[in-house]
This record gives sequence, structure tokens and C-alpha cells, in this order.
Amino acid sequence: MSDAPERAPAPKFGKAVALIVALIVIVLAGVAVVVFPLLMAQSFESAEELTPENIKSFRVFVMNRKELDGGEDIGPYYAAEEDYATLLAPLKGVPEVPQFADARGPWLAEYRIQTKNGRKGTIKMYWVLPPGGRMPAGDAAKLRFQIGPHLFEGGRATSIVAVADECASRGRSAK
Repeated sequence: MSDAPERAPAPKFGKAVALIVALIVIVLAGVAVVVFPLLMAQSFESAEELTPENIKSFRVFVMNRKELDGGEDIGPYYAAEEDYATLLAPLKGVPEVPQFADARGPWLAEYRIQTKNGRKGTIKMYWVLPPGGRMPAGDAAKLRFQIGPHLFEGGRATSIVAVADECASRGRSAK
């Protein structure tokens, strides 16, 4: 026998700490899998879903007009509440397409919309030349836009420019 005193067994803090850490990781992973995708989801999937009374803020920015109509960029600005319906009108009734027939075209405009429930969404707009590759006199470029993964094509790109320009004087700068 040895003269060394017997040691009491060490408390099992290691297992308790590991269990607590594992529980925290499981809870955080659950939050990441369930809550974050809900917060990041597009708050609307088409222009038809948007109604002026459900919009909290509406940011408008029109760019790359030189090639389209020779004009200057418009905005960015926050639209006045009374203009929400006017700005959305050119997008209503435009059919959804499974994909664009060719390249989506130059970037024309962007609407960033926050709904009254706090959700945000973006509408990205493009324009495309008519078949033949050049703009005939008096003919307008076709409008294309995207809301989340949804693609839409139809209407005139110049209608977006016209309503954005008309509403800009009532909006407030977003710069």
C-alpha cells in the first residue's frame, strides 16, 4: 500500500457542460432552419398581390435610360402614398413566363417595397428590344420584371419610366 491519501472522484461537470452546449446548438439550429427562411421570404409573388393600402414604403429607382429613351436616371426616391397605385399599374396583368426567351435585357428599374406587416420585397425591371435587335421609330421596348423567382414579360418599358417620372416630384429623396 502506498502512503498517498485516496482522492475523491472528480465531479462530472464536463458531461453537464457538454449537454448544455448541445441543447443550445440544437435550439439555434432549429431557429436558423425555421425562422430565418420565413423572414427572408419574398413578401409577395406578383404585382396583383400588392395593394396600396398594404404598402408601408415604396422606393423607386429608374436607371440606364440612355439607350432606351435618352433620358436621365430617376431617383432613387420614396414614393408618396397616393402614387403607389399609379406606380404598380404598368405591372398589373403582365403574364408570368417560365423563363425569358433570351437574355433578360438591360436593367431598367427597381421597386423596393415594404408591406405594413414589415416584410420586404423587390421588383427588378428590365427592358428588351423587339425582335430584330433595334428600336424602330415609335415602337417601345418590352418590359420584363422579376419578383423573387417569378418572371414576368409584357407591357411597355417606357410606361415604367413615365409613371416614375410623373410621381418623382411628390416623392422624397432616398439618397
